[in-house]
This record gives sequence, C-alpha cells and structure tokens, in this order.
Amino acid sequence: YAERPTFSWVEIRNLGTRLTLSDDQTVQITLPPAFGPIKFYGQRYTQISICSNGWVAPGYSTATTWSNTPLPNSQMPPMFCLKWDDLYPPTGNGVWYYHDAANHRFIVEWDSVHYYNPRDSWDKMQIVFYDTTLAAADGNTEVVYQYLTANRNSSATIGEQDPSLTIAIQVVYNDTFHRAAGPVVPGRAIKLTTDAPSVGLAETGSMSGPALTGVRMLPTAFRSRLQIHFLLNQGSAVRVAVYDKAGRRVRTLIDRRLNPGGYELSWDGRDDAGNRVAQGVYLVRLESEEQVMTTKAVYLK
Repeated sequence: YAERPTFSWVEIRNLGTRLTLSDDQTVQITLPPAFGPIKFYGQRYTQISICSNGWVAPGYSTATTWSNTPLPNSQMPPMFCLKWDDLYPPTGNGVWYYHDAANHRFIVEWDSVHYYNPRDSWDKMQIVFYDTTLAAADGNTEVVYQYLTANRNSSATIGEQDPSLTIAIQVVYNDTFHRAAGPVVPGRAIKLTTDAPSVGLAETGSMSGPALTGVRMLPTAFRSRLQIHFLLNQGSAVRVAVYDKAGRRVRTLIDRRLNPGGYELSWDGRDDAGNRVAQGVYLVRLESEEQVMTTKAVYLK
C-alpha cells in the first residue's frame, strides 16, 4: 500500500521535555499553537493526556488504567494505544514529548520504560502526530506508532478507539493479532490514517500486462525535489501531473507519447507558472492509454 509507513526512529531523549510520571499516572499537555489541534474522527483537540501505561488520550483525561482490555472499551477515553500495558516509568529513561516544528510533528516517546512485572522487561517506542499541514485528505490527523523494541505483546493492547467509544482499530490484544496486521517487532511502524489506499489500476482485457510498472517516488516527504521513477512496458501516450488535495492540477510534468523503457521525472515544488506551492499533501497522477495510477507526496518547506 502507498500509505504504508517507513520506520524512521526520531530520538527525542534529552531533546524534548521529560515528564515526571510515577506508576499509573496521567498528565495533560497543551499542544503548541504552532502545531495546531489534533483532529480525530472529526473532533478537534488542543491538548492530549499522556498515561504512564503506554497510551495517549486526545483531550483532557484523568484515567490511569493499567490493565489492558480489548477495544472498544466504553469505560476508557478515546485513546491511542501505543502499547497499553502495566508500565513503570520510574524504572528506565522516562516518558518524553517534543514538538519537531521543522518536520511538522509532535512526538511522545516511552524511553526504555520497564514493565511493572517483570521489572527486567522494557520497551522503547513512540507516537508521532503530524500537524494540520500534513493531515489526511479529510483533515484528520495522521498518526504513526514506532517500535524500536517490541519485547512483550502477551498482555498488551495496540490500536485506537474513537470519541464515541464504539469504534476501534485493534492491532493486537494479548498476542492475538488482527488478521490483516503484521507482527509488532523491532523496527515496525504502524500508520493510522483516514486516507484510502492511494494507488489505483485500470486495465483492458486486450493488454498482456500493465504498461506502467515499477512506479516509485523518493522521498515521499520532500523539501527540494521529488523523484518519480516508472517503467513503460509498451509505447503509450503518458501524462504525469501533480494535483492538490482539492483536485486542482498544479503542475504537468510530462504529456506526450513515450517509447518503452525506464523514465525518471522530478518535481521541484513549483506550479506551471513557476511559483512555489504551499506545503502540504499532493497527488501525483500517472496516466497511460490504459491505466491511471495515483500516489501521494508531501511537500515540506
């Protein structure tokens, strides 16, 4: 899937703010105005509540529950369960938060926090919230869970539940994984987004195979230049264009007939008039005579 995240650990220990969390404690943090609100299932929140036990609630919450349950759970707040388990921050390097303004993200990290029992087991993991400039197409906040270690899932819940407390995504509960989920192992990243899978393919029965293959965009979040690679297996008219989230075409990169072969295009973040576009999410649409493929890129200033 094009929305599949790439694991990219962001160490914030000694860079961000360390929370003074004891056993079974939740603290409330006001989000920086420059970051903006979190939008979760259409509701906006200007603060978050960080629990010692591996979860974050959007908005204000005093819940401290350590004993994990399946999701949804009507007795808990709306929540992002990075790893809901009985954790003990006084042992380990603590819980940190940091606003990475340059990269439009707010990070909460459990830094080698030990479990209450057994105390010699620990995990290092983080939640990354992206700001409104990098939101999904419908405006909801995109969230990534990252696991530098993954030492225990046998008594943990990973997932999220909505503000109505009736809708949830449960990746794992006590070592039982959702049938569509991969294992949570070191180096795993899990992305929560409302964007639909962004690559589509249409073919006619007369084709022996797709004309466009090997489509790659590097990097998917860029500041100076986006590289677009693709293979053309047969001669075809090809158009590659960039659109904003409202569907307006901002730049046509190529629009002519091409011979079979490999091609590389680039986009420098400018529109057809040569002006820099606003930072945010853009759609790159590749069209041949028989196919349409669309994928997402994020332009950062």
